[in-house]
Formats: sequence, C-alpha cells, structure tokens
Amino acid sequence: MWQVHSGAHSHHDRSADFRRVEDRRQGCEHRPRWPAAGNAPEGADRVPEPLWLAQSAPEIGDVLAEPLLLNTNMSADERRSKAMQMLLKVGLEREHFNRYPHMFSGGQRQRIAIARALILNPKLLILDEPVSALDLSVQAQVLNLLSDLQEEFGLTYVFISHDLSVVRYIADDVMVMYFGEVVEYGSRDDVFNNPQHDYTKKLFAATPRADVNAIRARVEARAAARQAVLS
Repeated sequence: MWQVHSGAHSHHDRSADFRRVEDRRQGCEHRPRWPAAGNAPEGADRVPEPLWLAQSAPEIGDVLAEPLLLNTNMSADERRSKAMQMLLKVGLEREHFNRYPHMFSGGQRQRIAIARALILNPKLLILDEPVSALDLSVQAQVLNLLSDLQEEFGLTYVFISHDLSVVRYIADDVMVMYFGEVVEYGSRDDVFNNPQHDYTKKLFAATPRADVNAIRARVEARAAARQAVLS
C-alpha cells in the first residue's frame, strides 16, 4: 500500500458525502457483473467489472452524472454540466459524452473511472492497481493525469500497487505489507534507498531495474558465481 498526499490543506473543503444512499432508480442491481464473454462460475478467480462497463450500461454522460443524482439535489441540467466539465478535465472530448462504455479503450475507461470518482469532490481517493492492466505509454498518461489532478484539487491518494516503478514515481510515503501485516513504513526516499525489513529488501532485489550499471553488476556477479562453481 502506498500513500500519495499533496501536503496542501489550504484548498476549499471538497469532502465527499460517503453516506450509504438508497438508489432512486427502480430495479437497479448493485452486484458487480462479469464480462460479457460469459458468466463466471461461482468461486471463479476473475475480477468483476463495474456496472457502468456492462453492455447495457447507459451513455458515459449518465455514468458520470449518476453519483450526483444519488448524492446531491442538483437539477438535471446542473448534473449534465458538471459531468461534462469532469469529462473534459480528464482529457476526453465533448463528443465522448454520448458514447457507450464499450466504445472506449482501456486508458479512456480509466480516465472515465477517475472522472466518476472525482465528481463529488472528495479529499481522498483509494486507487487499487489503477494502471496495472494498461500499456506502458498509457500508464504514463494516466499517472501524469493523476498527478495533475492531485495538484489541482489538493487530493490525497492511497495508491495500492505491486509495480515498484509506479510506486516510486507517484508516492510520497510508502507502506510495505507482507501477509496482511505492515512490515515497513516511511517516506519514499527512505524506504527505497534504505529498506529495513528483510521482506522489503528481497522485494526490491527481485525487481528488474533498467539501470545499466546495476545490470552489468548482476551479470558480472553471476559470471563470477559460475566460475567459482567450475573451479
């Protein structure tokens, strides 16, 4: 688990209403749906998609406006205007407003998910592997977007990831967990430059690095070890 915080507390109060709300729509299903390729059997190890990604989901404009419908007293015009603003804020275009979820790429869907999460102006976002399924170039775009939005809105992120390069890029503070227990916590620089727990050290050692000198050192160490065995 990796914490990303802005450190800026002078922004206007943007606290979200996290109350349990009763859906105003009739016949709404709150259970997650499995991808359209087929229904997953009970106990299957697959991640369910959110409702707004289902084939029967409404247009993206309605997807973004839904939290406002459930949590505010805004009029339909106000909800539409707010949803359009947020759509543009995450780098999508006006013509995307009336399109359906299946018409978007993975990176665009992630932008939509971010916009929907921000529509109620929260102070805290919990992001669980938000870029792990994306190509590297798209990962960079989404991470840069998250960084820009954090600065603009004064957000705090709890960023959960297994990708240490992503963690190092975006985190301010780092928490390392092992079998559900916190084994290390500190600033990003402290944890990455001077890990204390054995698990953290092994985790970092097992992570491929693109540093040429580090790669050369590993190759030389392996060659020396093989030579020692042959000798």
